[in-house]
Amino acid sequence: MSRHHLVRIIKFAAFIGCWTALLDGNASSLPTSRWTGSASCTITTTNTGYTEQQIHTWLIVPLLVATQGGSTFYSEIWTVTGTGSGSGSNWIYNGRGYGTIEFRIDANGSLHIDRSSTQTNDPTGIIVTPSSNKPFTWEAFEWNSFPNQIIDPKSNQTHVQGMGPQTVNGSVGYQEPGGSTHTSNCSWDFNFGVVLLQPLPGPLEKPPTR
Repeated sequence: MSRHHLVRIIKFAAFIGCWTALLDGNASSLPTSRWTGSASCTITTTNTGYTEQQIHTWLIVPLLVATQGGSTFYSEIWTVTGTGSGSGSNWIYNGRGYGTIEFRIDANGSLHIDRSSTQTNDPTGIIVTPSSNKPFTWEAFEWNSFPNQIIDPKSNQTHVQGMGPQTVNGSVGYQEPGGSTHTSNCSWDFNFGVVLLQPLPGPLEKPPTR
């Protein structure tokens, strides 16, 4: 089974899970051992007359899991918030999407945590207010550099935590001018243990606008 096909299965399961929760509000909790937690990256972009900050977060949904070989795939919720300004316009990030995070044990017994789905986007994830004061929406993209240095050489551990910078390649901001300067800082905190799996409470809403 290809990863692409596996991701499609998990996304379909997420859709079914939402509807099941809506139809059955009395479903009981189920204790089981799963990974939980999240990763977050803050990207700051500056240039003459231009400034922007994006905060990307990936949150595990432990209810939706699939395994293949030495890998376990968890459904995750991606969100982006932040603000920016330039060329007389101001904008707010308020985007959301869905994907998968892979937990993989390599041949040396080290645990690798990485995003396994393709880059997602929110077609209305940016709210732009130009100098004309007539707001419109624009497409927000998931930052395609999930912290790829998350490696735990002692895979028997149940807590993986860390932080550090991440390389920023190319343009990442809305209407970003050439020659801009980027900085990034990422952090992650994942735990493995017994959790109570509960039905999803219904449709997942966008995060509030910052």
